[in-house]
Amino acid sequence: MTSDIRTIPIEEIAVYGRLRDVSDAEADRIGASMRDDGQITPIMVSEQPDGRFRLVAGAHRVEGARRYGLKHLSAVVIEGSPDELRLREIEENLYRHELTAYDVAVFIAERREVWERLFGPVKRGGDQRSKGQVCPLGEALRQPGFVKATAKTFNLHPKAVKRALHRRHHIQPELWARLKGASAARNASFLDSLARAEPDIQRKILKIVEVRGCPFEEAFRIVRQESATPEPMPNLRTVKSAWAKADNTERLAIVAFIQAESKKKGGK
Repeated sequence: MTSDIRTIPIEEIAVYGRLRDVSDAEADRIGASMRDDGQITPIMVSEQPDGRFRLVAGAHRVEGARRYGLKHLSAVVIEGSPDELRLREIEENLYRHELTAYDVAVFIAERREVWERLFGPVKRGGDQRSKGQVCPLGEALRQPGFVKATAKTFNLHPKAVKRALHRRHHIQPELWARLKGASAARNASFLDSLARAEPDIQRKILKIVEVRGCPFEEAFRIVRQESATPEPMPNLRTVKSAWAKADNTERLAIVAFIQAESKKKGGK
């Protein structure tokens, strides 16, 4: 992979397909800093066939510069395959400390998918089956084992890498999408609890959040309480279900049946 540093007009920088949304507060903070003190860290881009530049890393710097009227940004222009560029985006974000537990899970899961395209399927336990390819993105990627390499590269414990993958792959897709941007997404322990819950429990949590508009943590408490309480009179529950599904004619028949059965019981 080759690179060089250039000064690029902001209007020629295309930002799309990002794994992480831009925070308004962070973009404002960075934009004000660049306006007052200048740009300290270059962004990273890849030159496209049409002459424009696709952003690889530095979305907050680009948005901050736009908000504060800056016209140009210093950028490292790199070359590489789409998978190599995706890895660079992931790495640049995982080196940062302000990521939420949700963000970390997104980036590590995406890194694994790219890793497998480059090196082959990750075996049980986190190791890779090498295809004899050499990744040009850093010495750590040449180490055996996805979990081990990821932990070493980003100074994480291997268990933290495994927990991030477990969160991303065991929380139901609809619930995962809804968690994005929620306060619960910052709570690693809560995400772990969600990931351990059965799929039907997760769907109930999502439904409560959508219907009641309550926080995810509250919805989880409600579902756990309901699950822990035995359903009283299961036969009554069956009757209620049948009544709810019945039309008027069927309901009249149900009432007549109950009345007739009650008279039989009373005559005994």
